[in-house]
Amino acid sequence: MKYALLFSSLILIFLLISGCEEPVQVEGKPHQLVVSAFLVAEERIDSVFVSQIGDILSLYDPNFAAVQNANVTITLIDPNNSTGNITYTLNHDADMPGRYYSSAVVQPMATYLLKVEAPGFPTVTGSTSVPDTFSITNKESFPDTLVFDSNSPEKYIKWTASRNHAGYICRVSNLEKDAQEIPRDYSDDDTEPAKTVGFFNTPENSSAELPWLLINYYGRTQFAVEAIDENYLDYLEQVSVMYSYDLREIHYSLQGGLGVFGSSARAQRSPISVIKP
Repeated sequence: MKYALLFSSLILIFLLISGCEEPVQVEGKPHQLVVSAFLVAEERIDSVFVSQIGDILSLYDPNFAAVQNANVTITLIDPNNSTGNITYTLNHDADMPGRYYSSAVVQPMATYLLKVEAPGFPTVTGSTSVPDTFSITNKESFPDTLVFDSNSPEKYIKWTASRNHAGYICRVSNLEKDAQEIPRDYSDDDTEPAKTVGFFNTPENSSAELPWLLINYYGRTQFAVEAIDENYLDYLEQVSVMYSYDLREIHYSLQGGLGVFGSSARAQRSPISVIKP
């Protein structure tokens, strides 16, 4: 769910950036919903966020922008008979305005349809095909303790292939609350390094190099891989272009609104090592 929160915020930020190419409408605002929805294979549906576009001239308040009265449904498609489709109506989380969830578990290699209805807004729809589950194959090559040495050979992570995927994300995540930051000669004092760092991998690959540059903190560190669907990959590729300062309009996979409806599968047997000086 934490990744969905991050992407939900990024969507809204990039809406403002891409909107710079269009005339600013001071009076009124675009009447569209912004949806950030991510499904993870073999996990519950818990990362669907619904909000509305705010006034570009006003300070963004996520609680004010959150849409709390939406009717959000996700339908599991039966490929053999439409009468076998199963529709889940999601619950709204009163403690986190705009978040909708369900106890339903996401099935790998399945197709899901999203529908979001809210009074006064166009209906938002979208679909995603969930990647298949897969596994890390060289967990044993990651020792319980790793000594940080930027001059030593890079670590490699390998995995079995995931079916029905569009690409992979490799992530290095520090799991400790108060971890000690690894000093860098080239670090920016104004920028705090991320505790989770990731990068794309091409769809046909089943291994990746994990450079020491991805490790920002000492302590318990997880090395993970996610297989992602086309919607997820397309959105992230567009975000990476935005970070290269080539501003352009983002194309969304949803109909009737803005945002992303994507899915992923997290590799089993992700290794965890303690990084020491």
